[in-house]
Amino acid sequence: MYHLGSCWNFGLSMSDIYNSGIEYKKLDLVSLKFLENYSEAKIDPKLNFGVAYYPEKFYYWFGKYWELDDRIVFAFDLTDLMNPAEPFVNTALKRSHIGAECKFGPFVVRADINSGYPTLGGGLISDIINIEYAFYGEERGVYTNQETVWFHRI
Repeated sequence: MYHLGSCWNFGLSMSDIYNSGIEYKKLDLVSLKFLENYSEAKIDPKLNFGVAYYPEKFYYWFGKYWELDDRIVFAFDLTDLMNPAEPFVNTALKRSHIGAECKFGPFVVRADINSGYPTLGGGLISDIINIEYAFYGEERGVYTNQETVWFHRI
């Protein structure tokens, strides 16, 4: 995470950097014994990049503004940039996420574009309890609008 002044944050993360391998055996459900043969799989490295902007002021007229005190944030991120099965050039929209969040006292409202689908959410945030709701679409296929699944989450 890198902080550029008080308004900008940049982040870069990488996981499974060594291309981890997994070996696993299959279980016979009748005898409850492992079968002799086993399977292998690899976990590919995953690279993510993100940026967030916290404006200090909102100008609504020449020289007139409201102090925002970190109540509004704009964010953008790209996920899984190194996936060899789905090249970024072909799936850029699926890997892109852009959104905004606005806080009003204990209430928060969010609106985003998640992998090309609209996302809306909100919540009540306090020191004692957090209650949050989100409605979003998720792509299960390789390309956007191939296999869309919609969710409500609390």
